Amino acid sequence: FILCHTFISSLKIEMDLPQYMLSATLVGHKGDVRGACASFEESPVQFIATASRDGIGKLWLQHDSNEYSCEADLTGHTRYVMCVTCTPPSNDFPFGLILTGSLDTTILVWRADMAFEPIAQLEGHTNAVCCLQVMNPTTILSTSWDGTAKIWDLARLACKFTLEGHTNSVTCGCYNPATDTIFTVSGDKTLKKWQNMHGEYGLQQSVDADKDILRSVILVSSEVLATSANNGSIKLWSYDFHLISTLNGHSAFVYSLCYIPGTSCIASSGEDGCVKVWDIENSFCLQSIDLPCTTVWSVSSRHDGDLMVCGDDATVRVFSREASRQASADALAQFHDLVLTAIAAKQQQEVGELKKSDVADMSALETPGTAKGQPIIVNNKGTIQAYTWDGTQWIYSGIVTDAVKADFTFSVELDGKTLKLEYNKGENPYETAQKFIHKHDLDQEYLEQIAEFILKNADVPLFETGTSSMPRNPDPFTGSRSLTTQHLQEQDQNEYQYQQEEDEFFNPDPYTGHQHYSSSSSTTTSSSSNPFSNIQFVLFEKGKPEKAFETLVEKNEAQIETDQLSRETLATIQTLSNDFSSFHNDVALRHVVSELMRILMAWGSADVVAVLDLLRLSFITPCAKSSFVSSQYQVFGDALALKCLDYSSGPQYIQGLRCLSNLLYTNPRIISIGAHCKVCDHLLSINMASLNSPALLATSSYLQNLALYLTGGFASSESLAECELSSLQVIHHVLVSLSQHVNTISRTLNALGCLIWKSAILQGAAMVLKNMEVTLRSYTTFADPHVQVCAKALLPKVSSHNI
Repeated sequence: FILCHTFISSLKIEMDLPQYMLSATLVGHKGDVRGACASFEESPVQFIATASRDGIGKLWLQHDSNEYSCEADLTGHTRYVMCVTCTPPSNDFPFGLILTGSLDTTILVWRADMAFEPIAQLEGHTNAVCCLQVMNPTTILSTSWDGTAKIWDLARLACKFTLEGHTNSVTCGCYNPATDTIFTVSGDKTLKKWQNMHGEYGLQQSVDADKDILRSVILVSSEVLATSANNGSIKLWSYDFHLISTLNGHSAFVYSLCYIPGTSCIASSGEDGCVKVWDIENSFCLQSIDLPCTTVWSVSSRHDGDLMVCGDDATVRVFSREASRQASADALAQFHDLVLTAIAAKQQQEVGELKKSDVADMSALETPGTAKGQPIIVNNKGTIQAYTWDGTQWIYSGIVTDAVKADFTFSVELDGKTLKLEYNKGENPYETAQKFIHKHDLDQEYLEQIAEFILKNADVPLFETGTSSMPRNPDPFTGSRSLTTQHLQEQDQNEYQYQQEEDEFFNPDPYTGHQHYSSSSSTTTSSSSNPFSNIQFVLFEKGKPEKAFETLVEKNEAQIETDQLSRETLATIQTLSNDFSSFHNDVALRHVVSELMRILMAWGSADVVAVLDLLRLSFITPCAKSSFVSSQYQVFGDALALKCLDYSSGPQYIQGLRCLSNLLYTNPRIISIGAHCKVCDHLLSINMASLNSPALLATSSYLQNLALYLTGGFASSESLAECELSSLQVIHHVLVSLSQHVNTISRTLNALGCLIWKSAILQGAAMVLKNMEVTLRSYTTFADPHVQVCAKALLPKVSSHNI
């Protein structure tokens, strides 16, 4: 069996260090959080900066010992943000600088005190920038998938040195200021030392450090280094590369290491969903912290020894040994429940060839072991746990899981080799594709294409897409598919399908299947009896704007001259469609939206799908919030909402509701209460059971954003109560259609939770809606554990026993 997912287990050793406990939870990203860094102790303001696969960084200000709020979104990269670091304060930058590295090959530089836009961009790498380390206030080290490390002069905004010698991606680097030495590790499985000699860094020493890909390297002391690898090992090295010891305990890739200041300890994190704290003097694991996620991408330390932990659940969690900085008892209990829910979802009903019923219960621990190191597994209320006898007592080791036969097996022909790609239901297709690439040392360019193939061919539930996931050419007996290089090339040539655009909404929250939202855009650690108090607006961000523009041009040519867009307007729209994520021209955006609204009203229904799609994306450009702040724009907001009444199904219906959802995010007040009431009345007239999954997802997303608008203090009108009741009826209308789409259910339950926790009147109205209680009860046994938890939280609120 494999030991993993240990939940804050306290090993009894002779040390005075207290255990780490949850301190704060930072929620706001929409994708895996890849890294975090913290301000220096001497900084006038304490903060944390984070990097995420959602394409942005975030700056979180620390208010009290364990309360943070999101101060700024660090936007500017065009692809995933993979790493982040910050410099110490200086005379020029008293709060320091923040630097982010991205899959787009660039490094962006931000002022920590004015992080609204980057002040510089560093270019030089030819592939993803995966690690950033500060050497001094004006010098940083970067490593890249291009096989190099670079040293940058921030004063001149130029690359000073390029370190070349690795034959694969340089995954991590660290710097020793005492000796002016740089250490790097790589996918080529080597650890290298680069020494500054006569003003230039040269390769001084190299060692084959592991049999697997190396992921991290850190300085532990003035004499010791630590490295981690994909095989789960952590190795301690002397500076002259003599192996000191190996720390074993992780059951999968170890992505990240960090030194804990003021101790002889390091922390590690990886693919087994936990963080481990190690005493390096005794080569002993002091503590293991389970997280409610599969992948823990990064663990890093603050100057005070607190740990910042970044996971694939779009969340950063801070852990502290200091009691004054630890979360409340309620927050700790809630975190404990999240972890147990995650573990329960991962465990199978059988462990290897053993049935759970055959595993001894906890009473087995009352019998002493016979030899030091003897293992035992026990059934603790359905959770299979492992213990080890230390000579005097049983020490908790972790949760027992076991590998099972994959749900799907693909035969992959790449680079002249036939490889086996396995996928299990419930896994993130992108993470499966990434592991496959790492395992077989494939080109990173295959990531999106392999993940897309999995999505289309493995019956993947609708977590991230608005499409039905019917498999292509399934084998009815084995579930196997085949994937060839030709398939990968053909996927880039697929026709633009509006119905199949992906909704980039990753990493479910255990109550909602989604992220948290706070109307004040802040995140704190205080717990609430309302589990729906931190839901976030849903955004439809992903699409194919270039294809939409091509379709727009084609449809434009077929219109009468007075209804056409001018060449100048088309040129502006093309510029916008080439890069929505970095469009900052307020005047141009308002002109584009005005013209798109004009032709939306003039063109026939069959021609407006591309128009609606481009409007949807226009509403989430970086300058959209500042472009549509005035109340005068409620005219076009209402016009758009009323235009949606023309559509009852099909791509127009889907894109129309996506437009309204994004517009609610940009400016919740831009559509009047009266217009929302009319949209709700229209939705009530539609047979929800007849809609396809993308249409239901668009409907539930609009309902979630509408509920946030109604309950977030944005609306003040005599019609507010009427709109709340109308939206409650539509929520009920969607729920009783008994959709099996996880995100549809989750977002509809989000909307319901927002409303009925607002007032007893809305709760009472929900109670009397036909079959509401029965429907929620059916979702308490839904296959997805997050939907179950959400439904169970709502059920008591609508139960007839409360009447």
